[in-house]
Amino acid sequence: MSTDIFVLAQRANQMEKSPGFQRCDVESEADRELAFHFDSATSAHVFQAARGVLNMQARISDRAQNIVIVKHP
Repeated sequence: MSTDIFVLAQRANQMEKSPGFQRCDVESEADRELAFHFDSATSAHVFQAARGVLNMQARISDRAQNIVIVKHP
């Protein structure tokens, strides 16, 4: 059974230590996407690149360059 997406967001808020990380919100419950907010576009791009190496679906948001959308299985 998959972990609830809201639980994943809460865990990210407690555990994420990436430079510039501000908060994590649920972007889409149906698509199981989280929005990771950063203090700058540079911090967001570094986070996105690291997630790509881990084979996670991560993309910069269309609405802001400092938000990374991560899809969880």
